[in-house]
Amino acid sequence: MKQTEDLRRRDIAIKGLINSTFGVVGFRGFRLWDPNIVESITSTGRQLLTDTTKFLNSIGYEVIYGDTDSLFIPRVEDPEGLMAHVNDFLGGRFETDLNYYFKRLVLLGKKKRWIGLKEDGSLEVRGIVTVRRDMPLALRKYLSEAVYHLVSGKLSEFKRIKEQVMTIDPSTLPLSELTERTNLSKGNPNTYWARAAKNAANIFGYQYMVGEEVPWVFIKDPKLEVIAIPPDLSDEELLSRWRIDWQRIVERWFTSPLQDLERVLIAPQRKLGDFE
Repeated sequence: MKQTEDLRRRDIAIKGLINSTFGVVGFRGFRLWDPNIVESITSTGRQLLTDTTKFLNSIGYEVIYGDTDSLFIPRVEDPEGLMAHVNDFLGGRFETDLNYYFKRLVLLGKKKRWIGLKEDGSLEVRGIVTVRRDMPLALRKYLSEAVYHLVSGKLSEFKRIKEQVMTIDPSTLPLSELTERTNLSKGNPNTYWARAAKNAANIFGYQYMVGEEVPWVFIKDPKLEVIAIPPDLSDEELLSRWRIDWQRIVERWFTSPLQDLERVLIAPQRKLGDFE
């Protein structure tokens, strides 16, 4: 039965409450802290996955990946029937459900790093950068499209997007689309954003406070490398002093996130099946 939007929201709320309860019970500063409860929950989860994997193997299915509360099984002709078999095996203690049915699944060799292409053409992504709040707006659309075309096997479209990104002239874009936005903390003073905030204080006299969101960008200056942008500073004033280092931005937010996918899906030694 298809999950309604109301049920989906309730599931998310209940999951949030359960995860929060697990977190505070495992927090040493909580007055009801009890490590035995946390260890019991994680141990039960591991045992459940192990037992279910053995059961699936015994009835002819291969489990190719398992993580926390999920198992991935290829070539299932009757998913609903399989779920019924598993639930019978569990005997009412727990109940499984079919979360996703993927046309293609890309496992990137590390825990919680995979991408699944669903029947409707959309992607389910875990563990790689696709869209993050702090990433430059200019690259969000390009990265999402590049991942989609690569996983879908549309390699000519993927290459086209890569070439298009590399030829973008950052001077034609507003600074707001080129900046990263990171909250300043008391931690490592050598992070890009901490150095950017310090450079802004030294040059423009604007002091970012701890906890404040810092908009910053890579610049072509071997001494500074990065600069934060004070709220009253115009694009023209900053660009009259420095050129934007577009190559650094692309490497950080486009090229690097795609490396594992390219290695898995475009490496010459691998067969691409129905890929172009």
